Parts: sequence; C-alpha cells; structure tokens
Amino acid sequence: MTSLTKSSAALSPDVLIRKTLAANAVFCMASGLAMVIFSRQLGDWIGAPAATLLIAGLALIPWGALLWLFSRREAVRTAEAWMAVAGDELWVIGTLILVLGFPTALSNTGNAVVVLVAGVVAVFGVGGYLGIRRMRTEG
Repeated sequence: MTSLTKSSAALSPDVLIRKTLAANAVFCMASGLAMVIFSRQLGDWIGAPAATLLIAGLALIPWGALLWLFSRREAVRTAEAWMAVAGDELWVIGTLILVLGFPTALSNTGNAVVVLVAGVVAVFGVGGYLGIRRMRTEG
C-alpha cells in the first residue's frame, strides 16, 4: 500500500464536511468583521446602505462561530451540516433575488461583488452536500 493510499484510507468519512464547515466559518466571520468595521466604506463602494452592511456583518459573525463549533464536534451532526447547507442555499437564493429582481439596488460593482460572494457560498453549499453524502456512504 502506498503512502497516498494509506493516508486516504486513514481519512475519516467526515473530513470533507469538517473542512467545508471550517472554511465556511472563517469566511463568514472574516466577511462579517469586515462588514462591521468597514460598513461605510463598503457601502459607498457597492452602493448599499452602511446600516444594512453593519446588520449583515453582525449576523454573519455568530453564524460563522456556530459553523466553527459544528466543524469541531467529536462527531459532525448531520442535521447541523444540513443547516449549514440550507443557510448557504438561502444566501445564494437571496443574492439572485436581489440582483435579478432589483438590479439597480446596488451599483454595478455591488452586483458583481455580491454575485462573486454568492459563488463562494455556493461552493461551500456543494462541499457541504458532498460531505454529507460521503458521511452517509462511508460512515
């Protein structure tokens, strides 16, 4: 058995969901902190009210902390992983509603930024879904 095969075999079935939850947590907390600290500057840049960014940032920080907690449990709970995936899906859907339904609500730069962020969040959602599937099939 090669060292690559040995290390792959040693990986627990929940490694993908753990890494996805942890990366999502860091992204949420960092984004939230940036939105809180730089709400006025970011608002000017993307054409959004600073108060909206402040509120969103204040919500993202504890959400990220919760995802971090989920990623660090002894055993990842499937219901918590699904909650994270659902949160990611809601973020992406909300972004689509904002950009497609209210295309002038943000500046062109703002629309591009929120779509880019939604793309990152969608990757976390897919990673979470695949991680849950892997836990179910290999766990």
